Amino acid sequence: MKKTLLPLCLFFALNISLYAQNAIPNFGYENWTAAGSHENPDNWGNTNVTIPLLGDITPATKTTDHHGVNYALKLQAIPVTIPLVGALTIPGVVGSGTISFNFTNPTLVGFTGGIPINFKPLELTGWYKYDNTAGPDTARIFVYFTHWNTTTMHTDTLAGGFQQWTGGQSAWTAFTIFVLPPLLLTATPDTTFIEVFSGGLTNPTPGALYLDDLAFNPINSGIEDPGLLAHRFNMFPVPASTITHISSDFNESENATLNIYDVTGRFIEAVDLNRNDLDLSVTDYHSGTYLFRVTDRSNSVIGNGRFAVIH
Repeated sequence: MKKTLLPLCLFFALNISLYAQNAIPNFGYENWTAAGSHENPDNWGNTNVTIPLLGDITPATKTTDHHGVNYALKLQAIPVTIPLVGALTIPGVVGSGTISFNFTNPTLVGFTGGIPINFKPLELTGWYKYDNTAGPDTARIFVYFTHWNTTTMHTDTLAGGFQQWTGGQSAWTAFTIFVLPPLLLTATPDTTFIEVFSGGLTNPTPGALYLDDLAFNPINSGIEDPGLLAHRFNMFPVPASTITHISSDFNESENATLNIYDVTGRFIEAVDLNRNDLDLSVTDYHSGTYLFRVTDRSNSVIGNGRFAVIH
């Protein structure tokens, strides 16, 4: 369902601010460091390994088939036969930190480290392609957020999300992973982990996942949170019962679209934003919290946030 909203000029109380700095190191996989005769992506642990008698086995490689600047990540498991061990698959895995991995038992992959952050995320976005012409496989991305609890002296997992792909995608395509459950982010995370799997850990016909331009988009927390976005969206009242009013600072000529989802990530509707002061009817919405993403004509995300409905 797609609507065009009615213009309305108001001053609004809830301010969802979006900022233009990416918190993910090497988010576009532009930086690589030589490791023997191969390269590894900076800031991303991986399962590239040198095996005696076989040489370098590199599931994570740099490719010029990119969405962003110059390079992207190509991730694909590699079936091998190791003397005295036998046939197995070196899995295609990268993670934001350090990966512990033993090629003689490739199903045991561990992650440590992570990315330090100090804001509350709404979503992880990026671009991908998936080539599964070799056979059926499933690529997955997991993201979760933790906080050191100074009372219990333990690490609390606050929220997370995931995305998976089973079908092939030959063109660069945008994806969004909503952070769930967003209402449980009562504390600000201090660390995030991103884990990427190109397919099953033992699949002998692995798919190839291409990944580029990852970014976190924050929810409003009352402080200047780092993120990818630079537009501002204001909403009132909170919660809304019949109408929610939206004000923004984007240029009307951008022809943006407001995409609305529930907190499970289920798409609700798309709304044309042809004004920067608008009026959205929520009478048909169930009570609860809703997430929104604003995309421009090229499908790039230019804003996001959330609002509540109560009847």
